[in-house]
Amino acid sequence: MKKKTPKPSRDFTEAEAIQIGNELLEWFHQKDDHIYVDDFLLITKKLLATDVEYLIATFPAFKESLSNADKIELAKLKKYASADRLNASIVKTIMTNKHDWL
Repeated sequence: MKKKTPKPSRDFTEAEAIQIGNELLEWFHQKDDHIYVDDFLLITKKLLATDVEYLIATFPAFKESLSNADKIELAKLKKYASADRLNASIVKTIMTNKHDWL
């Protein structure tokens, strides 16, 4: 059975999806404390979770940007946890639950 594409809160164009993906990747490089993908998408861009699901399901370029962003997030989590900049037990929980890392 095919999974139903979520209904977004508004219409998105492919150009907007690509722009959001590019802004997400750029955002990671602006500050060291820009660590979490959800901070950018849900807080900074004020997208709903269903909007993100829709963008992933509809626009391959956005899905690829998000995949790259997840890799950057994982790299920052490992880097900052090993340098004691983040709580190691919280980082371990995030890495295990979100990134399937053990």
